[in-house]
Amino acid sequence: MSLACGAVQVQSSWFLNGLGSVDRLELAKKLTEASQNAFDGDPAIIPLPNEVPIEAPIIILKSKDDTLQLNVAHTRVDFFSKPPALRTEGHQLLLPLDKLGAIVDVLSLSSVVLRQAIISLWASQPSEGGAAYISRYYLQPDSLVTNAASAEVHLLHKVHVANIASNRWTRLRSLSTSDSKDDLLTILIDINSVPAKTQTFDRRTSSEFLGAAADHTRNVIEGLKC
Repeated sequence: MSLACGAVQVQSSWFLNGLGSVDRLELAKKLTEASQNAFDGDPAIIPLPNEVPIEAPIIILKSKDDTLQLNVAHTRVDFFSKPPALRTEGHQLLLPLDKLGAIVDVLSLSSVVLRQAIISLWASQPSEGGAAYISRYYLQPDSLVTNAASAEVHLLHKVHVANIASNRWTRLRSLSTSDSKDDLLTILIDINSVPAKTQTFDRRTSSEFLGAAADHTRNVIEGLKC
């Protein structure tokens, strides 16, 4: 039996060696087509001055219902999905690998994809509350943690995902909300290929990494104590 929790958001990220002086309107058009027109909201093409950090988005594409968003910066691209666009089967993320692969194809025309990551946020409501859950299962009994109103645990594992050296962060946090008597539990799972070992990701290797990372994510979620 696994902890009852649901996926709140999934973020797929690609790290680039730089887009350079790309035609932003044309790139936005190609990315929209790659998404099979899932980004049907009004695009934002942002004319940034040269002194703005290269991590700042130059293109933002969204779906009309705000469940999908793509942020494009010169050295990083982030794809966000939320329910109902974000789909799961049990604790298995059902990633739109066809759309994500097509996005990689477009990015590869203007840059090299050096690294990749998938970050998923999950939420649960343990009967004892998030802080008590973390203290009970993942912290040693101690007067310092007894009756703590808030708690966090951060765990880093060095793993291989589709034969790619990667970091897997698991972050457990309690979260207080105004409309809930007990605090919630959030689980953030961040799986990213290591910066020290960059490589060239194409559609195939990107899809293999994302698929394997989704399996890692399911195993972590299903391994949580309850």
